[in-house]
Amino acid sequence: MQEHKKSFGVFFVGAGMMGGSMVRSLLRSNAFGPDQIGCCSAKDGTAEKLAAETGISVVDLDSETQPCTNVVVLACKPQQLAALSPSATSSFNGALLISILAGTPISKIRERFPNARAIVRAMPNTPGSIGAGITGWASDQTLQPEDASAVATVLGSLGEAIHTQESELDAVTAISGSGPAYLFLFTEALEKAARGFGFDDATALKLARQTMIGAAKLMSESPLHPSELRRQVTSPGGTTQAAVQSFEQGGLHDLVRTAAQAAHARSIELSKL
Repeated sequence: MQEHKKSFGVFFVGAGMMGGSMVRSLLRSNAFGPDQIGCCSAKDGTAEKLAAETGISVVDLDSETQPCTNVVVLACKPQQLAALSPSATSSFNGALLISILAGTPISKIRERFPNARAIVRAMPNTPGSIGAGITGWASDQTLQPEDASAVATVLGSLGEAIHTQESELDAVTAISGSGPAYLFLFTEALEKAARGFGFDDATALKLARQTMIGAAKLMSESPLHPSELRRQVTSPGGTTQAAVQSFEQGGLHDLVRTAAQAAHARSIELSKL
C-alpha cells in the first residue's frame, strides 16, 4: 500500500466534546483555518460530524492517507489511543504531542510515541467548552519557543492555562478538573432548598442557577478575594451570617477538603492502571 501524506497545522486524535471545543475555539480565534486542522476518531461518526460542522478534514488512520503535522492533540479515550496501529503512531514522529487524556501520565504516552519531539500532558475542565476554563499542563522537557507558543495557542483556546509539574496534575484534577461539578452540586442543593420553601421547579432552578452565575461573574470581574466578597454581603447579625455560621458549624471547609482529597487519590489510582 502506497502511503500519501496530507499536511495540517494541528491534528486531533479524538473529536468528542473537549476536542470539538478546542477545534471550534481555534477556528473562532483565527489561530488556524479549517484547511489547517485535521481529525480522526473511533468508528462512531464523531469526526465526520465535527468536520461537517466546522469544515475541517477527517483522516482515517487506517487508510493510505496519513496526516503530516507539527502538532498533535490527543483528545480521545485512553483505550482508543492503545488501539492505534504502529503505522498511525509513526505518522506523528517528530511532532509535539499535547495530551488531554485523563489519568494518562507522560511516561505512558512516551511509550506509544517514542519519537515525539516533546510531550505535554494537560488537565482542562468543562468550562473550556465555552472558552472559560482553566487548564494545568506539564511537559517532559523544556519546550522550544515555537512549541511553547503552540501550547499557549491550543490550550489557550479553552481559557486560561497554567504551567505546573506533572506531579501536581493530580491536584489540579482535584481542584479545577473536577471543580465545576462541585459548583453544579451546590447549585442543585440550593435549588432543592428553594423548592423546600414552596417555589415551583422552574422558579427554584432560576433562583439557584442565576445566583451562581451572577456570583461567579462578580468574582471574575472584581479584584477582591472571594473571602472579602463574602464579607461584603455578610452583615453582622443578618440572614447571610446565619447561613454562613450554619455552613461553618456543619464543617463545610473540612468537607470540601475531604472531597478534594478523594478526587486527588482517585486521580493517582487511575494513572497507575
